Amino acid sequence: MQAHARDWRLDQRCANTASGVVGEFVAHSIATAGTADSGSSHVGEPARSGLIAVRLLLMARSLVIQVWDNHESAPTSLSESPFQADIEDWGYDLPRPGRRVVWCVITRQNRGIDDTVRLSPVLPRRERKRYPEPRVLINPLRDIRLLQRVLDGLRSLDRSAEKETNTDHLRRAG
Repeated sequence: MQAHARDWRLDQRCANTASGVVGEFVAHSIATAGTADSGSSHVGEPARSGLIAVRLLLMARSLVIQVWDNHESAPTSLSESPFQADIEDWGYDLPRPGRRVVWCVITRQNRGIDDTVRLSPVLPRRERKRYPEPRVLINPLRDIRLLQRVLDGLRSLDRSAEKETNTDHLRRAG
């Protein structure tokens, strides 16, 4: 986590909060996994083997932390967390059965770097490109037999549409 904080130029408060929140979310995922039945060879072995994935998303003004696990229950509240004051928002989602993502948003300081995008008041206009004329003229394909087959196919479509229309009228009238 500290390497990402350095690479992403996060302020110390944001880095400490993110590290603590990731620790809490992962500890909660492990604690709610349960233990195996009494016949298991290892004491405290997780009942369900699963993957816990941590995802960090750096936004313009915030850091989003997501912890994915294989639970289907709501996580406990963050109200007793020492990091609650620094967390802007948090929640959870159940994207599909057997998967849960717990997330939070931490507001970050810019540390003097202006990362806003400024657009000019008038957008630049594109200029139309001039393409050179082709050296060799393309001759259109004039295969009479192919054109006749296409024309016959289109006419048969028209006839089948007329037949369907006529049978629909007869069914309604009868």
